[in-house]
Amino acid sequence: MARLFGIRVPFVGTGASTPRRNFDGIALRSDPKTIYFSANSTKPFHFVIGHEFLHHLRRTAPGL
Repeated sequence: MARLFGIRVPFVGTGASTPRRNFDGIALRSDPKTIYFSANSTKPFHFVIGHEFLHHLRRTAPGL
């Protein structure tokens, strides 16, 4: 993702100090070059990243 689209995909923990604890992946409007993947996700990586990347495309390239 980083080489093709310039998007980082870090794995993040979702502990008690995480504001939004129950997520598999998230793409924040405030950080458009990063898709966060939960280390505790119950869903397959490729499914979550594809889903979040679609959100990213809808925001950054609405004409596609």
